[in-house]
Amino acid sequence: MNNDDKKLYYKSVYFDLPYLIFVKDGFKDKTLEDWAKAYSEGDKELPYSPYAPNSNEPGYMLIGGGFPVYIPPEELSPTYIINLGSNIAVDIQFLRRINQASTTKMCGEVPGDRTGRASFSSVRVNFDLKFINPEYHWDMALFCNLSINAVNKFIEHYRVIAERFYIRPVTPQVIQLFTILILMTQRPPKHLEQGVVHCMA
Repeated sequence: MNNDDKKLYYKSVYFDLPYLIFVKDGFKDKTLEDWAKAYSEGDKELPYSPYAPNSNEPGYMLIGGGFPVYIPPEELSPTYIINLGSNIAVDIQFLRRINQASTTKMCGEVPGDRTGRASFSSVRVNFDLKFINPEYHWDMALFCNLSINAVNKFIEHYRVIAERFYIRPVTPQVIQLFTILILMTQRPPKHLEQGVVHCMA
């Protein structure tokens, strides 16, 4: 298909925060849900997910639940809308994670967990590209920086409202790895093509 027949439509930037934002979940992780389904059915070969225990991992202890990963409920939270100025507004969604680096799996928030040792959040920042100048649509660093700005604006209010004053703003150097999902429209209309780009800060 000719590139002229394709048009960028939507971008989502995903990354992990170094701590937990304890709000209702806004999106799901299909890969992790596939892992959980295989695990619960007793399959020996489990799909890979970076948010699940390694199949060769030795025994671990679960606290606060009987399952080693966190799967959000069916009903998800509405998105948070963040105004970035210059007529750009983005949607933000969060998903709670259990830290798999620990042999003790903590299925919930631990007050004062400042470094995500028990649990942390993944965040997704969504951009409707019709509000962004097309000349910047392929500027991956720009979208990573805009995503960081959006999350930091959210954190400014969250840390006060939730009384989590240890929650601090993040930088690209703290996050390091960003995953960008790109949706493109094709002719005929309403057909979407998606691709994934991984960016290192």
